Amino acid sequence: MYATLTKRQPELGDNFEISFTIDSQVQMIDLENERANLLSFLRKELNNYGISLTIKVTQHEESGTQYLSGKDRFLQMADKNEHLHTLKNNLGLDIEY
Repeated sequence: MYATLTKRQPELGDNFEISFTIDSQVQMIDLENERANLLSFLRKELNNYGISLTIKVTQHEESGTQYLSGKDRFLQMADKNEHLHTLKNNLGLDIEY
């Protein structure tokens, strides 16, 4: 969460709208989970109950870096080595989402 909130400066728009620009859907999920707590804190500390939050996910140009979920990483590795499915099933593992 720290990296998500400190990587870029938030932007203040009209009517006290605070806009965060983030890099991935994973960060979006984390920020959405903490949205209520963050809004409550900001509203109380700034004594402004008209504050709202907007979250924007940046569109990356192809830079060679690709962020994959745990499931996607597993499936990509399993394409290269089919024994990973057997290992996963034998150990009773579940893929994180």
